[in-house]
Amino acid sequence: GIYDVEARRNGFPPFRLQDVTVQLNQAVSLNIRFDDTQPIIIGTRALYIRGVVKNNRGGRPIKNATVTIKEVDGDDSWTATTADDGKYVKELPSGEYKLDCKAEGFRRSAEKRQDLRKKSKTQDFRLTPE
Repeated sequence: GIYDVEARRNGFPPFRLQDVTVQLNQAVSLNIRFDDTQPIIIGTRALYIRGVVKNNRGGRPIKNATVTIKEVDGDDSWTATTADDGKYVKELPSGEYKLDCKAEGFRRSAEKRQDLRKKSKTQDFRLTPE
C-alpha cells in the first residue's frame, strides 16, 4: 500500500514523508536523524511513477503500451510496459523525469515532466489512434 509517515521529537518540527510505498511482504526502512533545528532523512527510499494508458476515443485501456522515462539532467532511461488493464508502475531513483508513451496503432504521446524528488507520482496517458 501507499502510506504517509510522520516522525516527531520534542523540540523539533514534525518530519513528514508522503506516498511511502510498501510492497506486500516487504519491509521499508527510513533512517531519520534529528540534527540541530530540523530532521534530516538519511539514505534513499524508493519512488514510483505509475499510471494508466487509455485510448483517447472511448477511454478503453491499452495493453502492451511502452512508457519511456528519461532523466531530465542525465543520460539514464527506463521503460515500463502496460498490463492488460493499461496500468504501469516503475520504481525510480529520486529525480526529475521526462515521460512519453507509444503503443502499436497509436500516435506517440506528448512529452510530460514529473518531479520525483520528494514523492511518488501518477502520470496517465491518453493515446490517439493513427
